[in-house]
Amino acid sequence: MTSIVDVFCSGYILHVFQGTLSPYDILLKYSSSKSKQPRTPKHIHWSVDLLLKKENDPVLTSEYLKLIKEVWIDSDVINDNSFETIDSLLNKLIKKYSLAKYESLNDYGEYPVEFLFVLMSLLAIQEKTNATHNGTTAVMFGKIIDELLKSDIDIFKLMSTAGFGGRK
Repeated sequence: MTSIVDVFCSGYILHVFQGTLSPYDILLKYSSSKSKQPRTPKHIHWSVDLLLKKENDPVLTSEYLKLIKEVWIDSDVINDNSFETIDSLLNKLIKKYSLAKYESLNDYGEYPVEFLFVLMSLLAIQEKTNATHNGTTAVMFGKIIDELLKSDIDIFKLMSTAGFGGRK
C-alpha cells in the first residue's frame, strides 16, 4: 500500500493512507528510527504519553492540551484526501501554532510534542471527516482531551474511552 503523504517529524514518520470508512477517510500509521515497522497510533498510546507528561509538568501539559483542544475544535472536514490537501492543512496548522514553548515536555513520555501535535491534528481531521461523511458524531477525541484536562482525572474513564476498539 502506498501512502498519500509521509510527514517527517521529530524522528518519526507519519504515513497517511487512503482509509476505508469513506472516500475521504485517512488511515494513519507511524514508524521511527527505533522501529521501522509501521504502527497504527491508538488513542491509548498518546493518552498514556500525555499522562506521563502531565505527571511531570501539569501546568505546561494542560496548556499544551488546551492548544490541542483548540486544534480539534478548529479542524477542518476534508472533501479530498490528496497530498495537496493534507499538506496544505498541516502547513496551515504548523504556521498558526508555535510549539517551542512546550519542548521541555519532550523529556517525559515517548513522543515529542511536535509529533503529537501533527498526529493529533490528523486524528482530529480524520474523526471529523468520517463523522461528516458517515452521519455520525465526532466526540471521542474531544472527550479524551477533556478528561486529560481535568485536575482529578478518572483514569478508568480515560482508559475506557481511549481504549475504544474502533478501527482495526
